Amino acid sequence: MPVTIDGPSRILAEIAAGASNTVDVAAIYGAWKEWALLGDNAKFLPAFRVVGGDPTVGSDALGATFFLTNGWQIRPAESDHLLTLRGNLFVDGGGDPIADTAGAFRVRVAFQQTNLIDRI
Repeated sequence: MPVTIDGPSRILAEIAAGASNTVDVAAIYGAWKEWALLGDNAKFLPAFRVVGGDPTVGSDALGATFFLTNGWQIRPAESDHLLTLRGNLFVDGGGDPIADTAGAFRVRVAFQQTNLIDRI
């Protein structure tokens, strides 16, 4: 899923794939990590803090949980659609992880959380 990133505005913007989009939070995080390594993008405050991967019992591990930090938000695509965010996403310190679209679009956002224990 393509994401555009605006460092000065602290916006992670979704590029729409249709009227109903399901996006993995891990994919947004991955896009941000790649972006942060380009040019001088590391000068911007980090967008994420992540926990997970720690071993629990046997071959199980703690599932990934993503925290938006430093005022970063996800902006849905500029269209009327349903955006489903799959993964454990929270805002460090509380707040809304979703920014309004720039235009007057009707966007519904659903959160689909995942297991906190992953089998590896």
